Amino acid sequence: LISSGFDVEYVSFRSMETLSPAAQSDDKVILLVAAWLGKTRLIDNLQLISRH
Repeated sequence: LISSGFDVEYVSFRSMETLSPAAQSDDKVILLVAAWLGKTRLIDNLQLISRH
């Protein structure tokens, strides 16, 4: 992101069930990202579910 001109505000892996910081043992995790591109703030999330 940074090499593409984004100013990253935060990147955080969280438990989908509690939103507490994710642990390696969590099967369901959400990736939360906020970044600026110029004057525009972009926020997004991605759900990650383990298949083991």
